[in-house]
Amino acid sequence: MAQDPKNDPKNDPTNGPKNDLKPPSAARGAGAADHGLTPGDFVRHPQAPDWGLGQVQSVVGANVTVNFEDRGKMMINTAVVQLVAASAGDDA
Repeated sequence: MAQDPKNDPKNDPTNGPKNDLKPPSAARGAGAADHGLTPGDFVRHPQAPDWGLGQVQSVVGANVTVNFEDRGKMMINTAVVQLVAASAGDDA
């Protein structure tokens, strides 16, 4: 007895590859991780100079966790805020 084609898993459209899904990097948008920051880098927040010098703690895509001298640990979305590179002895 032949199997009913309606019940054959090979004919089920939901069993095929999901070509409509985008890879995670495409979902973040262009330039999301183009900041070039790595843990240990020193930065300043251009809109919050009173936060002082910050050191990058972690980088996950566009999200950069920075420990600032006068503000503490903050997560910065570099797609929204462009952190400014600094040096450890930078007093500005």
